[in-house]
Amino acid sequence: MFYWMPIEELIRSRQQEYYDALSKSDNEADSSYFVELMLEIILDTLKETTMVGKEENSNAPIRQIDGVLDGVLEKEILTLLKEEPTTTQMNLSKKLRIPYRTLQRKMKELQKAGKIERIGGKRYGYWK
Repeated sequence: MFYWMPIEELIRSRQQEYYDALSKSDNEADSSYFVELMLEIILDTLKETTMVGKEENSNAPIRQIDGVLDGVLEKEILTLLKEEPTTTQMNLSKKLRIPYRTLQRKMKELQKAGKIERIGGKRYGYWK
């Protein structure tokens, strides 16, 4: 199944994230940032390709499951932030047992939606 994946195109579509992950992995001598990004890109591509060419009805269960899981994750993040507003994203990812990059992306979505706000800096700030 993977032999047909156009890796160069997948990376090009998320090029800045790719370079950021490479840089962070290099700077911290930890390849997990890069590996997580590549796995996310592959997973996203697989999800998209399994939906291509199918009728809308056949995709509904996949989208419903994704939507439910996304909603559950959002509630968990909001609950943990209320309980411990000074927690770090790294701690949240560990508590939720999800990849750090997934948590970062979800937190950005929540910020854009106005559901959370970062008050103060990274080191001494808190989540509202």
